[in-house]
Amino acid sequence: DRDWDAGLRPLRAFLDRVPPGPRLADLRDEVGALALRLEGGRDEQERLDEARRSLERFRRLRVRAQLRDTEIFGAGEYGNVASTREAAREALDVFEAGLPGPLSPAEKAEVEQGRYELLLIRAEAVSRPIPGEDPRAQAERALALLDRAASLHAPTWAYHLLRAGCLQKKGDAPAAEAERKAAEATPATDAFGHVLKGQELYRRRRWLAAIAEFEVALQIEPEQYRAQLLLAVCLLQVQKFNQAKANLTSCLQRDPKAVGLYLLRGYAYGEEGNARQKVAREASPRLANLEAEAEAHFDAAEADYRQAQELDPDPADLYALLVNRGALRLRRHRLDDAVGDFTRAISLKPDQVAAYITLGQAYRRHGRVDLAIEQFTRAIRLRPEMAGLYRGRALARLDRGRPSAEALDEAIRDLSEAIKLGQAGDPESAADRARRARLHLLAGRPREALADCEDALRAAPDDPDALALRVRSLQELKRFDEVIGACDEALARGKPSAELLELRGLARAGREEYSGAIQDYTQSLALDPGRPTALIQRGWAYLVSDAPRLALADFDEAIRIAPDEPDAYNGRGFARVLHGQHRLAVADAEESLRHGQPAARTSYNAARVYARAAVAATAEAPRRGLGQIQVAERYHDRAHALIRATLERLPAAERGAFWRDVVQTDPALASIRQSPKFSQLANQIGRMAK
Repeated sequence: DRDWDAGLRPLRAFLDRVPPGPRLADLRDEVGALALRLEGGRDEQERLDEARRSLERFRRLRVRAQLRDTEIFGAGEYGNVASTREAAREALDVFEAGLPGPLSPAEKAEVEQGRYELLLIRAEAVSRPIPGEDPRAQAERALALLDRAASLHAPTWAYHLLRAGCLQKKGDAPAAEAERKAAEATPATDAFGHVLKGQELYRRRRWLAAIAEFEVALQIEPEQYRAQLLLAVCLLQVQKFNQAKANLTSCLQRDPKAVGLYLLRGYAYGEEGNARQKVAREASPRLANLEAEAEAHFDAAEADYRQAQELDPDPADLYALLVNRGALRLRRHRLDDAVGDFTRAISLKPDQVAAYITLGQAYRRHGRVDLAIEQFTRAIRLRPEMAGLYRGRALARLDRGRPSAEALDEAIRDLSEAIKLGQAGDPESAADRARRARLHLLAGRPREALADCEDALRAAPDDPDALALRVRSLQELKRFDEVIGACDEALARGKPSAELLELRGLARAGREEYSGAIQDYTQSLALDPGRPTALIQRGWAYLVSDAPRLALADFDEAIRIAPDEPDAYNGRGFARVLHGQHRLAVADAEESLRHGQPAARTSYNAARVYARAAVAATAEAPRRGLGQIQVAERYHDRAHALIRATLERLPAAERGAFWRDVVQTDPALASIRQSPKFSQLANQIGRMAK
């Protein structure tokens, strides 16, 4: 029954009682031999138990190394690399001194395969140098690990590709090409080979190809645990969360103490809940139950994270748990709980960036801009070579509503750094150029914006943001023919776009084709009735087309939708003054100046309203008395002050041209151009322009 100690106790008691002498020597020898057999069995059992404990530890550490290698939970780019190296090393150390004899042939084969896989994992991680490491030296170290792997197992497709990568980093292109050809000539022939191939495809972000390899491995060997685990990880990457959960649940039935599996399943539950929550927010009442389903998934995710925490995770797993649970709690609008998780993660691993990033995103979502910028800045100090950190800080800088000129310049510098650190042709880098183009436009630099848009479109020709921003840049440069051509081309290639139709309307208005402009604005509003800018632009076009009542309706609607839009108030003021409502008109002009930092355009349009209001007040004088003349004079004075403010807000180099080409030719200002104050202002402007 293998109950060695129970057998030894009576034998030892018997031997203690047998007296010495020849008569019982045979019996004593027989019992002694039996006791030795029992002791040997017990020692063998202890060796077997120790071997099995080592095997279980090896299996657990191997799974951890596999999960770290997937990088689905990370501590930032280099944190992942270091964590993967360490996990693979720990697993390899379990049997570094050799395989214990008591293991069965099947168990020994499992260990040999596992060590081969772990050497490949570690070699790949070592081949990616951390800052401060010499890339060539790291490639040499990785090749030495691959040489060890070759002594355990016949070279596989993944082995040859890893060697090719290392040799390329060493600068040995011919040898690297030879290894790539060797990979092509080494097809996977068993479940293990397909797992290794899938793992390497996963590293190359070829999710669907990796899934196919893992599925083949499971067809060959349905109980292939690693194939099932890595298939689940791939399914998470392609957002098939329900299938991933099913695979992870199956893995947990076989390995219920694997912390990483609970983390992965918790992540899957959270992402599925997030997907349902998004649909619920846009759904009709008959789908209202989706919100409850989302909450149920979030609860299940919390339960998995709680279970993982109870299993006493190591610092790396605990860090991943806190970061991902914090992100989940942020989605549930539990800001204090989320910040608590992120803060604890930072205290656990202050040299990793993931918690700083997610904490920064949490503060952004809740409008705490300064704290968000602080988190991204701390992350940048740790990883100044990561483009995404500068991008995150730039976006945080813009969260203050109407950004100041200083905030715009800071955000532009951050995006410039992100672009410099990004890779040419990368979609995210193209998006950064489009973002920078938008900021250049806000800062009044359309030429720089246009250059960024052209660069972005070379990388992503159909990007809608870059297309629209290119048109806006051309619009600012008053290249109206190009604007119309670009809009026509973009509209012909893609879906109808409210923004592009509005931009084409602006270009037509710039060419004084107001009927066509009104038609474009109307089509834009048919696609998106809530566009305040299209309403405002159509309102101005109606004013120029002698349709002030239609204009007034557009400006009223724009103010209802966007009550902080200054141009809508000036437009309504101009429409009102054309109806003789000069007091309401100047009230609108003053209201326009109270929304945000007044721009030159805003103060100039307010001056135009006051100038026309002076005409309306003067017209009332015969009917309402000489007091209206005094009102008109006050309006004139205010118009002069606003024109002066406009010129002061313009760069000195632009003032002369603006005065000559705009102020002196604008029909709205005709009533004040003959006044002595206007002449005095002209002289002052001449000195300002110099």
